[in-house]
Amino acid sequence: MPTTSNYGFPYPDLTDPPDGARQIGALAQAVDEELADAQTANRQARELLIPFADTIALPSMSNPSRSTYHDWGSAITFPNPGGSALVMAWGTGRAINDGNGSQHRLRLGISTNGGSSYNWGTDSIDQAGQGGSTRRAGLSAIHMVSNTEPSGSVMVRAQVYWDDAASGGSNMSFGNGRLMALVIPQG
Repeated sequence: MPTTSNYGFPYPDLTDPPDGARQIGALAQAVDEELADAQTANRQARELLIPFADTIALPSMSNPSRSTYHDWGSAITFPNPGGSALVMAWGTGRAINDGNGSQHRLRLGISTNGGSSYNWGTDSIDQAGQGGSTRRAGLSAIHMVSNTEPSGSVMVRAQVYWDDAASGGSNMSFGNGRLMALVIPQG
């Protein structure tokens, strides 16, 4: 029996002896195998494009040392998407300082190699002014890495920093924090 040029489906030729059951059976089997292969490929392609998302609360942090970045809470970890991906992160929180004015920072880092190194985003910076009462600062950061081919798990983390020129800050704390992350496979 000859076959079709695209999928190789068998069909009876005018010169083939009539055998409907065998000929239709061969065509049905070939179509069934092609549909099964297409369905498997379609399912695998869809699975590659399913985004990963997570959010965590960041714990309160009191009196961290001045002029250095500190990890704020744990990292969000995603499995390697197996191909190019867009990774987005959002972080938010507040800082409180009693006494002198101070500068507070929040930054987000994205690792595509299981945490061996991070690509750090731009700091979200707020200043709490001078005065004898409690000063509050709001922080909100966003960071994105696109068209990246992860070599390991994808990790997203937040870090905080504070400093005051007068070195007189007291009861410094970060709190009410949230970290959100999204990994979108690019297929």
